[in-house]
Amino acid sequence: MLRAYLRFFRETDELVRLVQLQSMALGFSVWFFVFVAWELFIQAGASPLFYDAALIVPLLSGFFGQFFFTWRYR
Repeated sequence: MLRAYLRFFRETDELVRLVQLQSMALGFSVWFFVFVAWELFIQAGASPLFYDAALIVPLLSGFFGQFFFTWRYR
């Protein structure tokens, strides 16, 4: 799957690459800040997140980034 994505990424034009990179950056940064903050909340007494949240948070923020950055550069 990674190989197919890399092939897709190499064959696209500059605007699509820009949108893809920005949405991935948004997804990873949101994932990082959510899980760092949640570790602090766990130490304060909150319950731990379920394991699927490790996939759901970056996917949703990446999808939001795709829509936002596509709309921004239309």
